[in-house]
Amino acid sequence: MRVGAIILARANFGRWPDKVLYEIGGKPMIEWVIMKALTVGYDEVIVSTTNHSEDEPIVKVAEKHGVPVSYGPADDRHLRNRIAAEDYNLDYIACPAPCMPFLDVWLSTVTLKYCREHSGYEAYFAGPHSDAGYPAHLRSTELLYRLSSDHHAEQIMRHSGDIEKMCVVFHYLDPEIINRYLINVNIAYPLQGVIANIVCDHLGHFPKNWDEVIKAYMEVRA
Repeated sequence: MRVGAIILARANFGRWPDKVLYEIGGKPMIEWVIMKALTVGYDEVIVSTTNHSEDEPIVKVAEKHGVPVSYGPADDRHLRNRIAAEDYNLDYIACPAPCMPFLDVWLSTVTLKYCREHSGYEAYFAGPHSDAGYPAHLRSTELLYRLSSDHHAEQIMRHSGDIEKMCVVFHYLDPEIINRYLINVNIAYPLQGVIANIVCDHLGHFPKNWDEVIKAYMEVRA
C-alpha cells in the first residue's frame, strides 16, 4: 500500500492572490504545510501545480525541501490529483491544503497509522466533523475515477459523499479529538493570516504542536 499527500497549490488562485506564499512565522504558508506533511510518514509528498510562470515560486519552495512537483491544468484540481496519484503509484491520498500552516500533524499521523493497520476501506476520515481533519482524511485513488466533476471531487475530500466503505477513526466526542477542528483550519483571508502571525509573536516562535496553538489562542487578549 502506497499512501501519499498531494498538496494542490497555485499562486493566483482564489480570492487572495499569492496567498500560499504569504509568510507566517517567517516562512510561506505552503512551506510549513510541506514541512509538516514530510513528518507524517507518507510514502510520498507531492506538490501539484501548473507550469505557468506565476507558479514558479511554488515550485522553488517544493524543490527546497526535495519534494517532487506534479504539473497539470490550472482549472481542474481533480485531474491534477489523478495525474499526481498515477505518476507516483499511490493507493491512497491525503489532500492537505497549502494554506494550513497550523496543520495538525498528530491527527494526520494517527489517521495514516490506522489506515495501514486496518486495510480494506475506500476512505478513512479522521473524525465526523468535515473540517475537523479533512487534511488528514485518506481516500482510495480508485475514488478519483468514480467522480463526475471537480466539484464532486471537492465534496469527496471533505464528506462521505458516494463512499461506500468508509471508516471514521475518531468519534466526535472522543476526548482526543474534541475541539481540534476549531484550529485545524484553512487560512482564507488576510485577517486570518494576521491572527496566525500574532500566535507566532505571542509564543516567540512558530507553534510546535496543536497544544501551543491553543495556548496562544487562550492567552492572547485584545
